[in-house]
Amino acid sequence: MIETITFNDGQTLDIDPALKMSTLREMQNEGILPDGFIDSMMGVALSGSVDDFVIATMNKIQFDHGGNYIFAAYRNAGGDMTFAEFLSRYPVDAFLYVDVYRMILTACLARPSDVAKAYSDATPRQKSKTNSKKKYHE
Repeated sequence: MIETITFNDGQTLDIDPALKMSTLREMQNEGILPDGFIDSMMGVALSGSVDDFVIATMNKIQFDHGGNYIFAAYRNAGGDMTFAEFLSRYPVDAFLYVDVYRMILTACLARPSDVAKAYSDATPRQKSKTNSKKKYHE
């Protein structure tokens, strides 16, 4: 998995394609990721294959928006550069655009058991008032 990107000047920056919900919402509110991105992830979940979905949706992603997904992964890793500054320094790399888009979708969908466990752990459980089992009369 790609964990760093390299600018034209040789500087490398960390990226994290496993977007947090806060990063996703922030990127949507700033207009960097489309409002329908969560719907896209649901499409992947329903299609059953990240690669098939990426191929089917690549024609819907405008080429000049490819850097947006890379920026979201950069911001998710804790980057603080502005979007304009990031794009002014980042080289055009269509293959990387596709790879990062695929990694974001894969990362967001590869954790269902972790999400279920976290939800289960966060859900308060009621304690039984008695330790005995209910007895049924015949």
